[in-house]
Amino acid sequence: MGRTFLKFCAFLLVVTGILEGPMVAAPASPLALWKGEYFAQKQGGLFVKVKLSGFKPTKKQKVMTGSVQIEIVNILKKTKSVVTVEPGDGDGLPSQIYKLPSGKYLVSSISVVDMAGIRRTWTSEDEKKKFVVKRLCLSNLGLWTLSPEGKDKLAASFGMIPNSYKESGKKKESSVRAVIDGFTGLVQEKFAGKKLAEAAEDNFGSKRELRATLTFTRQIAMFYKLDLFKHNHHAKGVAAVLAVSDPNLRTCYTDRLEWNDALKGDVKYTFLLSKATGTMSKLKHTGGSANDPKLVECLYYELAQAQFPAPENMIGELTFTFDVR
Repeated sequence: MGRTFLKFCAFLLVVTGILEGPMVAAPASPLALWKGEYFAQKQGGLFVKVKLSGFKPTKKQKVMTGSVQIEIVNILKKTKSVVTVEPGDGDGLPSQIYKLPSGKYLVSSISVVDMAGIRRTWTSEDEKKKFVVKRLCLSNLGLWTLSPEGKDKLAASFGMIPNSYKESGKKKESSVRAVIDGFTGLVQEKFAGKKLAEAAEDNFGSKRELRATLTFTRQIAMFYKLDLFKHNHHAKGVAAVLAVSDPNLRTCYTDRLEWNDALKGDVKYTFLLSKATGTMSKLKHTGGSANDPKLVECLYYELAQAQFPAPENMIGELTFTFDVR
């Protein structure tokens, strides 16, 4: 009977997939930026400010301008999302506000590529940072100060600051009920009242209901060409990561259109995809017709901090082509 019981247990393990090998974790999805429109009924937003401290410049790179990647996990649904924040000094209005379903979340990791090209990461293993997103509200996650620690780690100090979100119109016409302290859930500043909550629907699709603060009339196109040469059979996995990073890469271009509305063309890079780190080491800009240094720099840092599947060392070329109408 003992052997029969063990065989039955083994059968259950095979059926449930436990004996099929380690499960692959679902990739984190980038959150959408909020532009001032009405939230769905069970939706809210978040913003956070990030300050860098103690990063020493190198001979090649004097100023650190790379984005900070924040991975968050919905505690109930176990879904992962990525927030991209541009570091600054903590003053002024929030640079990015993201929308997401209301619920309880955990900050699982924070990462940035330093000026030496090293990817530094803070994880929630030592300190659990949980926050809440309430429906129709913005969660202020405060000011986080990041500094290098050890060989490749990141130290993080989490501090709350007063609400910095402001609106030009009347508060009673706001599409936000309130700004709250994301870590305690306490209200920092009230905006719209009960009327907004009663009007909230699952889909605000009509022009009458839309309250977008920004209107985009230009059609933006972004294409890329990836060549891994003799390793092109691995291109699908690399392309999947580029697809996840698409919103951030596209933002590099749209931000520069504010300075040059005729900017278009291609940007070319070569790289060595490292099996040891899963990153594009020896990433180098090799030219292209879109000669905008800030565009080149922004794309460089987004690519440098991305994590790719790399079963072996692979040399590759990547060309971005941008157009606007």
